Amino acid sequence: MVKVTIELPDSIRVPLSDTGKFTTVPVADIAKHPHQIRFAAIAGFEGALANISRGKDDKGKPNSDATFAATREKRMKPWIEGADSWGSTERGESAYTAMREVWVDDYRTRAKATLKEADAFIRAKVESRLGKDTKATFGAFLDATALDIVDAKQAKTADEARTMLEAHLSGLVEARDKARAEVEAKLDVPAFDLSAFKK
Repeated sequence: MVKVTIELPDSIRVPLSDTGKFTTVPVADIAKHPHQIRFAAIAGFEGALANISRGKDDKGKPNSDATFAATREKRMKPWIEGADSWGSTERGESAYTAMREVWVDDYRTRAKATLKEADAFIRAKVESRLGKDTKATFGAFLDATALDIVDAKQAKTADEARTMLEAHLSGLVEARDKARAEVEAKLDVPAFDLSAFKK
C-alpha cells in the first residue's frame, strides 16, 4: 500500500453533454470519507486505460494484443514520469503546441480559413460545448470536440473520443516531422568560414 497527501478543489464541474449544464461534484464533502477518494483514484486509472480502444492497423485489421498493450503502456508513461497528462487535462505544452499546429494547418487547408478564423473556431467550439468561462486552450478544444464525437456515436465515452483525437493528431505530427526531416536531409547547405567573425 502507498499513502499520499494531495490537494483537491472543493468541487468540480463536469459538462452534461451539449446542454450547457454541469454536474457539480462536491469534492470537499466526498473527501470526508477518504475511502471514496481511494475508489475514485483507482476507478480513474482503470477507466483511463479501459477507454483505450484496440484500434486498427493501416489495412483496417484490429491491432495485435502486443500493440494494444503497448498503447496502454504509452498512456501510463507520462503518469509515471509526472507529466501533466490525464484525460481532459493539458498534456505537455510542447505536445499540445505541435498538435495545435497540425490541426490549424489542416483546418485552414480544408476550410480555406485564415489563422484568425481558425483561432475563432477553436474559441467558439470551447464556449459552445464547455461554457464561456472555460479557457480556450487546445486541450479544452479537444474535450469539446470529443463531446461532438460521442454525440455522433463515433465513440462511447468522451475519454475514448479524446484518446482517438490525440492518437490521430499525434500521427499527423509524426508524419509532418518525418517529412520535414526528409526535406532537411536533402538540403545541400554550404559550409561558411566564420573565422572572420570571431574576436
